[in-house]
Amino acid sequence: MDKDSIVATVISLIMIGVGFLIFISSLPFLYIWLGISAKFPEDRMEYQEKAVETSLFRYQKIYTRNSSLPSLVLTKDFYTAIEYFEELEKLDAVDNANIKLAIFSYIRVGDYDKALKYAIQANDKVHQAQIYLLTKNYAKANEIVDELLKRNNVQINTYIYKAELLINDKKLLQAEKYADMALAKAPNSVDALYTKVKILNKTNRKEEAKKYFKKARVQEIKRSMLYY
Repeated sequence: MDKDSIVATVISLIMIGVGFLIFISSLPFLYIWLGISAKFPEDRMEYQEKAVETSLFRYQKIYTRNSSLPSLVLTKDFYTAIEYFEELEKLDAVDNANIKLAIFSYIRVGDYDKALKYAIQANDKVHQAQIYLLTKNYAKANEIVDELLKRNNVQINTYIYKAELLINDKKLLQAEKYADMALAKAPNSVDALYTKVKILNKTNRKEEAKKYFKKARVQEIKRSMLYY
């Protein structure tokens, strides 16, 4: 083989190598784009899985997992969301956005210890209050909720948690006040509506409770259809 042939072969091999590198570098991003463009939820999920599976480099792994987390939470695939979050943690790529999604997922699967760990790490007082309420640490939940109520911009969930704490203390009139404050800010909040239903049932206002229950169910159905 003459010198020119050797040079041509080497150049060809380099070009093939560069082309292959470009291909494997762009493949996960192509799957993410296809997932975003997909019409049906099952197709979106399949493309997201392929994006994660074909991620070889650190930047690809971070991007594909971060891109997949919101839709995994939205479709209630909490175990996969947790798996991706824990992989991001190993890659030292955790931030406030994916921590909040992880906290929500841990709560949904009942892993309150992990949820609380990350809520404290992120200084997420609202989720801390929710976890203490769920684990029946009412004193701690009340302490945090009262602290949150002193803030200028009180979140809807804070009003709901205060209402739930007051229901537990059988202070139903005060509980209703906070449930109504939540509904004033978010009339279609499913959690606030169900809290209101609970109070109405406990105060023997059954017909009114049915009305709020029906509204809550309608909002639940609408919310479940958003992704689809």
